[in-house]
Amino acid sequence: MKTIRSVCFLCGCGCILSYTVDGGSILRVRPIVVSPEKGYEGCFKGFVAWKALEKNRITRPYVREESGDLRGVSWSEAFRKLRQVLMDYGNRSVAFIASGEVTNENNYVIQKFARTVVYTNNIDTCARLCHASTLKALTSTLGIPVMPHYIDDLLTADCILIFGSNPYTNYPSLGTKLILAKRRGARIISVQTAMNETSKRLADIVLTLEPGTEFVFVNSLTASLIRRGYVSLEKIRSFERSAEFLKEVLRFTSSLVQRICHVTLEEFDRVVEMIGCSERLAIMHGMGVTQTIAGTETVACLVNLALLKDAKLVSMRGKVNIQGAGDMGCSPHEYPTGPISEETRREYENLIGASVPGVEGLTLVEFLIRRPADVIYICGMNPAVSMPDLESVHRTLRRAFVVYHHPFWTKTAEYADLILPLPALIETEGTITNAEGLVRKVERVASFVPEAMEPLQVFGRLARELGYGRLFDHSSPFDVFREICLVQPRYRVLNPGDVWSTGSAYTDKTPRFKRLHVPRTFSITVRRSTVYPYMLLTTRSPYHFCTGDVTRNVEELVKHEAEALLYMNPRDMSDLGIRDGDLVEVFSKHGSIVIKVREDGGVPVGIVVTRFHFEDVLVNMLTPPTWMWRATRPTTRLFP
Repeated sequence: MKTIRSVCFLCGCGCILSYTVDGGSILRVRPIVVSPEKGYEGCFKGFVAWKALEKNRITRPYVREESGDLRGVSWSEAFRKLRQVLMDYGNRSVAFIASGEVTNENNYVIQKFARTVVYTNNIDTCARLCHASTLKALTSTLGIPVMPHYIDDLLTADCILIFGSNPYTNYPSLGTKLILAKRRGARIISVQTAMNETSKRLADIVLTLEPGTEFVFVNSLTASLIRRGYVSLEKIRSFERSAEFLKEVLRFTSSLVQRICHVTLEEFDRVVEMIGCSERLAIMHGMGVTQTIAGTETVACLVNLALLKDAKLVSMRGKVNIQGAGDMGCSPHEYPTGPISEETRREYENLIGASVPGVEGLTLVEFLIRRPADVIYICGMNPAVSMPDLESVHRTLRRAFVVYHHPFWTKTAEYADLILPLPALIETEGTITNAEGLVRKVERVASFVPEAMEPLQVFGRLARELGYGRLFDHSSPFDVFREICLVQPRYRVLNPGDVWSTGSAYTDKTPRFKRLHVPRTFSITVRRSTVYPYMLLTTRSPYHFCTGDVTRNVEELVKHEAEALLYMNPRDMSDLGIRDGDLVEVFSKHGSIVIKVREDGGVPVGIVVTRFHFEDVLVNMLTPPTWMWRATRPTTRLFP
């Protein structure tokens, strides 16, 4: 029996947990107490998630026959099939989806293979669905694609503004930090579209906004702080774009908050005073902001507020390594050396000794919906459940040759032509980069599927067979990590050997500049109608994660929430003659689903709430194919 410290493989906190292992089996998982002042790492989901690794696993490669049946094959046959498919199609017809569920080293190799062997920039990740707007906003205002501050900054805050996020249940170890901060006197303001667990359990002030008005609230708050003297003109003028910013932000008034956001002036004044008087403000935001039509605008305006108040900005990410996947260059717009340009292209080519394409590629919303690819490699994602406009996505998956590399049997596997078994994160060795830019060592804890292969193994072998072996002559994940620290500018501050031996280090998060975003005024696009009188809000369950590939296979979590439910205000249910437990058909402009109703007084009148974790109720059949205007990202959270 031995104890191994490795990462949790769920959310962007990237906690280190203590795994007790005996004979290759995991016996239990315990939290690691950092200190009484900073709390512990881990949460109830992370402590039991490992149990899913023993169930519903893809254990060998499979090929789909013309009859539609799957046939188990050897890895040699799988490689022959994959090699032939790549040779048959041109580079513009092939696309790659990397993953926030695998190591930095695996993601780096996926994008390197796509660019050097297939010669395409058609590579993306699920970050396109959740935090593309955050990255766009941070890059334009601070010049960095990562939160500028640290999770532990919450512990010293005297006021914490939580905007469109539910850390109490979505990031429970971060919720622990909030509890500790509150015990030390911090005041917490929760601004959401609907009441959530963070609002109920931690907040001193709770505001619920009319859907789609978040940017109006933030700009009106900032303008009120300026008008009331909490932010000086001298402070504003110390930043780039100050004159243009000041002209536009002062168009927003407190009367707009009352009229458009449906927040009373008394409530708004309390928030203005609390934030204005704060000396150590912290601001958090999440997908309640980023997945709306004005997500980029709202996040950029929150950065304005943070700059003007010298606040700590804590921007959480979804999956454990989705920050790292972006850092590795798994984006159609970025190389590992930076945003695609002639300069970053030459730099990357010189460092690796190979040519890469110079034209930006397609995003996953483009190659899955708008401009379908012919061959799609999908690693560690379940787009047949998680994507918007699912009817179009399913049509693309049926038409394309889909290579599916995943640990579990999922809805997407039903569309795959070649299925490859993927080790789960803690079945591999390497690194991840969590939401705050902390690189953490992943130790191999156990191996439940002996035949599973990582992307660095698959694409390393495939590259050698195609004559590109010299570019993929890494003998270990450590060799790949050393290359990462050479080509990624923000990772050059790291000592690869130290990270590999000591376990963690921060990437360079120094802002390249501090530039105020000039607010835009545009119409509120999320509107009810007589035909569609309700707004649908999708949220996360306290007991599940993403599309539920892991959590739906854990009995301790399923017993708390075993099925998809539609949460409604009792008044709305009464008006429609619906009782708790009834099955209802829900229509949007784009599709329909049948789902069971659950009464919930915390849901505002006129809004219905559901989860997206369950494959038997495809909530995203309702989701519109609309795109955020600044981030090439679909709206997946709130719509009529």
